Amino acid sequence: MRIAILYVCTGRYSIFWKDFFTSCERYFLPEHEKHYFVFTDDQSICEGNERVHRIEQAPWGWPDITLKRYHMFAGIQDQLRAFDCILFFNANVRFCREINDACLPDAKHPLVFQQHPGFHNKPAWMFPHEQNKLSQAYIARGQSQIYLAGGINGGLSGAYLDMVEACIKAVDADLQQGIVARWHDESHLNKYALGRSFKLWHPGFATPDGRNLPFPRMIRLVDKRSVGGHDFMRGISEQKTKTLKERFVFRPSFPKAPAEGERPLVLARLLGGLGNQMFIYAAAYALARRLGAELNIDSGALQSDKIRCYELHRFGLMDPQWRVPRGGDALVGMWCRLRKRLGQPAPWSCLTCLPTYTSCLEQASGNCYLTGYWQSPKYFDACAGDIRALFNAPLSETPSVKELQAYVASAPTVAVHLRRGDYTKPQNLAKHGVLPLEYYEAARSRIGMQAPGCQYLVFSDEPDVAAQIFQHWPHCRIAPRQDHMDDLMLMRACRHAIIANSSFSWWGAWLGHTEGQIVVAPRQWFASGAKPPFSIVDLFPQHWTVL
Repeated sequence: MRIAILYVCTGRYSIFWKDFFTSCERYFLPEHEKHYFVFTDDQSICEGNERVHRIEQAPWGWPDITLKRYHMFAGIQDQLRAFDCILFFNANVRFCREINDACLPDAKHPLVFQQHPGFHNKPAWMFPHEQNKLSQAYIARGQSQIYLAGGINGGLSGAYLDMVEACIKAVDADLQQGIVARWHDESHLNKYALGRSFKLWHPGFATPDGRNLPFPRMIRLVDKRSVGGHDFMRGISEQKTKTLKERFVFRPSFPKAPAEGERPLVLARLLGGLGNQMFIYAAAYALARRLGAELNIDSGALQSDKIRCYELHRFGLMDPQWRVPRGGDALVGMWCRLRKRLGQPAPWSCLTCLPTYTSCLEQASGNCYLTGYWQSPKYFDACAGDIRALFNAPLSETPSVKELQAYVASAPTVAVHLRRGDYTKPQNLAKHGVLPLEYYEAARSRIGMQAPGCQYLVFSDEPDVAAQIFQHWPHCRIAPRQDHMDDLMLMRACRHAIIANSSFSWWGAWLGHTEGQIVVAPRQWFASGAKPPFSIVDLFPQHWTVL
């Protein structure tokens, strides 16, 4: 069967495309010929693949981008008629289990829809059908005994295109009267399906992050809050930080441990800023790969953090997220230990990193819940290549970043990190301390002896201070204050590195590993007299120089 897959990813939604396409190719009807019709303004999509057809589509804004999606599809209906089946998937879809022919429409059921996961166990009077009697989408209370999700649907090509035409007429008729249906295209889809024969996918077929339903989950709906939130993705807001609602309304969630015989689950509790999150994710990824487990993220601790937020989406990592509230991780550990003492099986192995490296992850099995910082490359040495590939992101197209990129490419460059900013605050100064100039001079001297003729590129959260400190260094340039992801990727591109007592520049140097690389790291990772939460004895790779 030849299948046409419709996919819309305009504006910021193009971040979802790569994972959608990769997972669809792997899990969704792998024996069938699939063609992708991608409505997007992203010029990079569909390069080099003859089964991916890019349709230029400007962002229409909200709500037209969903309300009028059938208008988009009608624009290529002549191409779509050449296919046996047409299926539409929302941008944030990610397939997680193999799906076979049983999901496809047939002559008896020419359309396919999913029962909405949020209303499968609700009485009909609670269904959010359109209640404006003047709307073409109007459905009286109790008239329908099922509520359908609008983000996934399809049908045999003729039947689906008939639905497209009918929904366009209904939407246009509403708009002529100044009416916008309550749930846009979903409202019109529910009205069209009323009284018709269709195949129904169960409520768990596609479920959003943070939801546990008593059905096998075939498709994951990535939580848009993990990539900036609904308003940010729709272009309504440029602000990615937490809204007042997100700060004060906290909805805790915890995944249900898979049953015996199912694929195990590794859940990693994220803490701190980007560098710390990368250490935790890398350790959890290595464990999940060894166990053949699914990797999930616990972002609960970040919900109440006034400064830090989830940042791994900047690498395109969109693993399922859960939100165990602050202190909940300790309660989970206590509960699991209690069950073991009572001779009952514990659903989770709760693993907390110790101050020094241990082989606990190498010995772990089953469902694992990781807490702590895991700051040692020994936890993920076995899959270092994978980690370097995962922690990669494109540089911004700004003139200043392009100029710095050219500078790094022009000669062997040493990335230098001066961490100040929050480190200069009294509470952090007593814990971390700011590295003295003597450290940087000794590091430059060491690199000058081993790799003479290098130029230097200094990264700092206080570039004006850095310009004063390093003004006497020859062939030295100060990077302006910019997106810290650009800083990280430029550090990675440098030949050598002088890092600060910061996990951020640690990753910049580690990601940029090449043969002959010289990295100088400070022995003073914590301030003198501070009680360190972990030992630095296993923090640095063996070939790094510690001063």
